[in-house]
This record gives sequence, structure tokens and C-alpha cells, in this order.
Amino acid sequence: MSPNSCIKFQTNRDGAASLSYRVLDGPEKVLLAHIDKKGFLASGSVIGRSTVEVTAQEPFGANQTITIAVKVSPISYLRISMSPTLHTQNKEALAALPLGMTVTFTVHFHDNSGDIFHAHNSVLNFAANRDEFVQIGKGAANNTCVVRTVSVGLTLLSVWDTEHVGLSDFVPLPILQALSRELSRAVVVGDDLCLASVLVSLEGLPGTWSSSANSILHVDPKTGVAVARDAGSVTVYYEVAGHLRTYKEIVVSVPQRIVARHVCPVHTSFQEAAASTMVVTVGHQSSNLRGTGLGGLAGALLGVVV
Repeated sequence: MSPNSCIKFQTNRDGAASLSYRVLDGPEKVLLAHIDKKGFLASGSVIGRSTVEVTAQEPFGANQTITIAVKVSPISYLRISMSPTLHTQNKEALAALPLGMTVTFTVHFHDNSGDIFHAHNSVLNFAANRDEFVQIGKGAANNTCVVRTVSVGLTLLSVWDTEHVGLSDFVPLPILQALSRELSRAVVVGDDLCLASVLVSLEGLPGTWSSSANSILHVDPKTGVAVARDAGSVTVYYEVAGHLRTYKEIVVSVPQRIVARHVCPVHTSFQEAAASTMVVTVGHQSSNLRGTGLGGLAGALLGVVV
């Protein structure tokens, strides 16, 4: 623990046994901390090592005693971790945070030997140099902050301690689309999309797809296969339950070119001659199948969706 900080001792006998606490004298006979009858340990301005003795008096007459080493030391540096952990299909490293995701950054304090602090008196501040890319809020504890990525770009998250001058750190936060980045050109009505993402659950299972407007873009929740039904703006969501949620905004336009071509089959009987086949091409591309990852499966599924 850092000087002038406080921590509450907790045991597995809280509420079941009568607990008492006392600070044992250190080798220098200097009192480094004091503890009250409720188990709140407060350190002073002196650094060093001491020991706390905790005794549990059981209702059936037995006593249990444990001693805990206490180290009072100044903070040397801080470390930042992020949660939740992101998992990918082939365990490949992500180049950036997914757009639309909410993550929690936790600051850990260490002394000059690398030991982590369980109590400190630091007052932390969090800020980003580009506010248009992220939204920052306070976390559940003083050493946490919640960041939501709202736009593609690069920003820098800075963390500093107002009580200790020079104790700070910086983390670059690149933000990119995590869903089918190859879908860069405009989508037109009639296009079949094969949406994909490398993000999976801890068990390696894929997430669930959804659309903000199925009348514009209908998405299969399991495969990510979609068909553009009408013109307009729509948001596609990809969610790994209880883990993460990201999105991609898609604009569906009206096709500027529609070509219908009559296919003349070889007739072998009079009945077959009555049938006629038309191939319709929408837009200027040779194929209306967009995206990678599902290949021929997309056509089969979309035949049912349409």
C-alpha cells in the first residue's frame, strides 16, 4: 500500500466469527500503520514493512490466527490493462479496436520492485486528444475508465495522477471497422452481401448478426448473409453475447442500371418450349454477390430470404 492510504481487511469468517486485529511492531519499532476494530488499515507517511495479526474467535470455542505482511512503499509506475479480452478465429492480433465497442481500462500501480498495490491514495484523470473518436466515462472504481469507440480514426488516451507529479502513461487507440471492411463501394438494391467478422467468443463460437431495418437490408442472424431490399441507410450489428457489440453503417442506393437478358435453352419437346428463362443484372458490376467468406452458400440462402 502507498503512504497515507487505507484498505479494508476481509476474511472468509466475516459475520461468522468474532474478529480482532492488531499491528505488530516492525524491526525498526516504528508504527507504519494502524488498524481499527472493523479491519480498516490506514498507513502513515513512513515507508517500510510491518505485520498485521488477525484472530477469529469461533462460537464453538476454537481460535484461528493469521499474520499478513504489510508493505508501505511509494508508487513508482503505473500499468494499464483493458477488458474484455478480444478473441479472433485464428488467434490473429487485431490492428485496432472495433468500432462501436465499449471497453474498460484499469490502471494498476507498482513500486520499484514490481509489486502491485492493493491500496493507494492516487486521484486519476483520463482524457483523449481526439474527442470525436471516443467517449470517455468514469468506471466503477477510481482506477478505471469506460471508453466507447464512436468513429474510425486514431486517438491517444492519457492517464495521470494529480497527487504524484510525473506519474502518467499514454495508450494509442486506433479504431477501425471490424465487419467486412472489403465492402467499400456503394451497395445497391438487389446486392447479396456476405458479412464477416474475425471476432468470436472465448469458446471460438461466432456472434449473432442483426439489422436496424430488415425492410432495407435483411440479415440472417447466424451466417451474416444479407440481401439489399430497398434504398436507405441501415446499421448492421454483430454481437458476441455478454462480451462485445460492434456495428457497420451501410447505405443502400437505387441501382442506375438494370439489364434483363433472355436465355434460350435447347428445346427437346413442346412442353419445354413453353418455359422461358430471364437473367437480370442489377448495377454496373458483373456480379451482385458482395463480400467473402461464404461463397456459394450465400446464393442458396438468399434464394430463400428473397
